[in-house]
Amino acid sequence: MSRSITRRLIAYFVVVLLIFALLTAGIYILIFRRAVMSEARENLFDRGDRIAHLLVNWSFDDSDIDFCSDETDPATAGESSLEPSRGRWGEGAGKGNASASQGQGQGQGQGKQERRGVREYRFRTDRFLTWLSQIEAGELWLIDKETETVLTATDKSVSTSELPESIDTLLARVLAGESVYSEDFGTLFGTPSMTVGLPIRDEQGEIDSALFLHTSVEEATSGLTAAWQGLLLSLVIALIIVVLLAILLSRHFIDPLKRLQRTTAKLADGDYRARTNLDMQDEIGQLGDEIDMLAERLEEAESERHFTDASRRKFLSEISHELRTPVTVIRGSLEALRDGIVKEDDVREYYATMSDSAASLDRLISDLLELTRLDNPEFTLDMEKVNLQDVVEDAVRQIRQIASQKGVKIEFNVSDEHDEFYGDYGRLRQMLVNILNNAVKFTPSGSRVFVDYRLKGAAYASQRADAVISIRDEGIGMSEETIHHLFDRFYTTGKAGTDSTGLGLSIAKGIADRHTVEIDVVSREGEGSTFTLTFPPDDRHRVT
Repeated sequence: MSRSITRRLIAYFVVVLLIFALLTAGIYILIFRRAVMSEARENLFDRGDRIAHLLVNWSFDDSDIDFCSDETDPATAGESSLEPSRGRWGEGAGKGNASASQGQGQGQGQGKQERRGVREYRFRTDRFLTWLSQIEAGELWLIDKETETVLTATDKSVSTSELPESIDTLLARVLAGESVYSEDFGTLFGTPSMTVGLPIRDEQGEIDSALFLHTSVEEATSGLTAAWQGLLLSLVIALIIVVLLAILLSRHFIDPLKRLQRTTAKLADGDYRARTNLDMQDEIGQLGDEIDMLAERLEEAESERHFTDASRRKFLSEISHELRTPVTVIRGSLEALRDGIVKEDDVREYYATMSDSAASLDRLISDLLELTRLDNPEFTLDMEKVNLQDVVEDAVRQIRQIASQKGVKIEFNVSDEHDEFYGDYGRLRQMLVNILNNAVKFTPSGSRVFVDYRLKGAAYASQRADAVISIRDEGIGMSEETIHHLFDRFYTTGKAGTDSTGLGLSIAKGIADRHTVEIDVVSREGEGSTFTLTFPPDDRHRVT
């Protein structure tokens, strides 16, 4: 069980962590990628602005910077190196070489020098773009407004057919003075790319060309790869930590469960003294408390069972003796009378002995039958309107003869109030007789038994008062253990030479329960006992 729970806890922790990590990583990467793309876009515009500014400054600069000194100018192969031209697309080259114009004629020399100037400018512009691309690390295009010629900073040839369909729209927007952004050039470069377009202005501030700066998305978002790697590494480390924590926490969680399991196993084996002894304020602690409570009740029930079994065995032993004694007396007396060994003067005594034995046997059998009837829920009492004072007086009158034979005096005190009750007259009297008989048996000769009948308060039409019957003796008293088992069946103390079978008080308790009468017992050893019977004003039994 523990391994199964441990594996499940680890699985739960790992699943929760993975879900949380994936959600967090996804959201983080999405936000981070957007931020990186936005920053890359802004940086691309900044770079484009710087390149456009450099192009404008270079175009109108008179400096003699030669970007192709180590190369042969393809436009002037076989000729000397060209001097840097001024203006755009051969604008300054029209001035030409004076000696050349004088040798060939003014118009022809001017046209030739113009074509050479254009080639020279384009070549120098390509070299300048190449220089800029090496500095800025990106693909540069310069598109002329008039000729729509595409100058690139690399050796890659770009034709109009290879350009995306959106280039016309983008070019129109740039030549209209707008700075644009696009991601439509990925098919041309074979990888996702970012492109910005910026206008280039001449000396008069007119737009004469468009600059397009390209860079790959992979280059712009190179930090994402490192972020993913960092997240994956963190996730692996977190998984290791989570597994270790899950093992530790599962042990902390499983230990109380193991204790509960061990305790329940002991209870199942009959060891009702086992306890969980868990001191926890959660559901497991509550379960442990419930198991401990169950164990206590099982221990009490087991103790009661042992006590009941012992009482039953004792009862069977005593009842066998009780049954055997009167039967033996009756049989012996009959045999003596039959054999004629009894003197004539002793015959009546023998008959009296047999009569007493038969009465004792009848009482024992009647008690057993009465207990059986009270145990049966279908057995109904003869309920009728009774006067409690009459019941008490009848019971006291019946017990006086037994008390007088033992030398015990009965003192009866009754109030002037009368209370009527709905119950079984005969069994209510039997209940009081059994309790009074028990008091007389355990009261030594020369002592007294006090019977008090009263109402707790005056009886009014709107409120009935509780009727209370108190029976107090000056007997030997009882211990706490005896009081606890006082109304248990078959229970006897065996003190004071009593011959009780232990059924009288059990019968009295059964009758009281049937009439919802409460019986309270207060006793101390050597100081006597007090039985208090309370008849509550219950509408089910009260007679109005």
